Amino acid sequence: MTAIMALLLLALTTATAQEDAAAGDVTIASPVLITSAGQSADTAILNALLRRAQVESTVVDVAGEGDLDGVASLLITLGGSQKGLGAAGISMNEEVARVEALLDAADELGITVVGLHIGGEGRRGPLSDPFIQAVAPRAHLLIATNDGNQDGIFSAIADENGIPLVLLDRVNDVGTEVTGRLANE
Repeated sequence: MTAIMALLLLALTTATAQEDAAAGDVTIASPVLITSAGQSADTAILNALLRRAQVESTVVDVAGEGDLDGVASLLITLGGSQKGLGAAGISMNEEVARVEALLDAADELGITVVGLHIGGEGRRGPLSDPFIQAVAPRAHLLIATNDGNQDGIFSAIADENGIPLVLLDRVNDVGTEVTGRLANE
């Protein structure tokens, strides 16, 4: 029984090391554009975390293709807000279509896309999950908090699509994670 436990621990450690190595290959370069998939307030939280980490970024909540001019990295917060969608005057379907068009343009321009889920369990469910499903499989890197991945949605998407995934215990660690990935300029 002890040998089996040791083998399982070795396999888990090896898998984690490989995941970390793959995640280490994704670099975030400036200029950085932050936008939302779902119009939650998570864009403001992410921007504040990046400012605290001294990472310059621009926030455009309803970013379109024209907002990508000169952008090197696109950080998309994943989480729906009925209030945010209403304030933006768009439906869930219109928001998904906007984000998909934005991802198409980013792909054409060779922009690094990072999907971030920092809203935890509160930003999950029928309003948020369609935005996660639209963006996460197309990201170059996923960053999420453990409490937002309790059902393994980000782990499954990362595994199915070969996308590096970084799971964090605290939202406050997002700024440090992004800073550690900044390209030397």
